Amino acid sequence: SIPSSHFTTPKQFTVQVAENGAESTIIAFDTVSVPALKDATDGDDGDDAYTVFNTNSAHAFPAANNGTVTSNDLLVGATEFRVFRGATPLTYNASGGGAGTDTYKIEETSGTNLVLSNITGSFSTVNNQRKFTPTAVTANTGSATFTITAGGITFTSVYTFSKSIKGEDGTAGQSNAI
Repeated sequence: SIPSSHFTTPKQFTVQVAENGAESTIIAFDTVSVPALKDATDGDDGDDAYTVFNTNSAHAFPAANNGTVTSNDLLVGATEFRVFRGATPLTYNASGGGAGTDTYKIEETSGTNLVLSNITGSFSTVNNQRKFTPTAVTANTGSATFTITAGGITFTSVYTFSKSIKGEDGTAGQSNAI
């Protein structure tokens, strides 16, 4: 049964699917575990958490059958970074990201803190947020790992891509008169 109030013993719920009702063999099931909850007294408020993400963390580029991606399709693969402290959105600042500031920064020099695999790109600032726009993808899959600093804390955000390659044209079928 579904609890109507907090509980102190973990609960496990199982849903089963059978053909022809309960008399049949179960063909599928799933189980969800819900941890126990405990009443607690209100303590001191902690620091706000940071949330760091990019708006397009996985992208599939349409590609010609030779693997070529057009410059217009590269533009659509762009991703913007968003950083929040609690509910407060932070803004990009190239020298920001220090403790107690409402800014973040992204390492933009390829190497240890910016790892590019089969992709190149450029950075720009849009509405006080940083944006990475691919300029070339050199293989069918790849990634970019970004290092972001906010509140004096370092985070990573990963962007992955693949190509959706157009198939080859088939041979023409034989024409038959009826």
